[in-house]
Amino acid sequence: MITSQLTSKGQTTIPLAVRRALRLNPRDRLVYELVGDGVTLHPLRGTLFDHRDSVKPRQHPEDFGAVRRTVKRRIAARVAQEA
Repeated sequence: MITSQLTSKGQTTIPLAVRRALRLNPRDRLVYELVGDGVTLHPLRGTLFDHRDSVKPRQHPEDFGAVRRTVKRRIAARVAQEA
């Protein structure tokens, strides 16, 4: 059995064995579900919050004018081939 103590502020430390088993990291969000006279605890996964900082901004913004010109040129070439 794994135990921890509740502080006067309602805080506790999640024991290392539990953190490892649940693969918890600092700042992870947790879900508590009341079940009878107990509670289950699991990490909140799959939210946008979990993916913060996973996409880095481009070093140089895309030149949308160039993109439009390329698309128009390719469409014109495809139409010319079909004609």
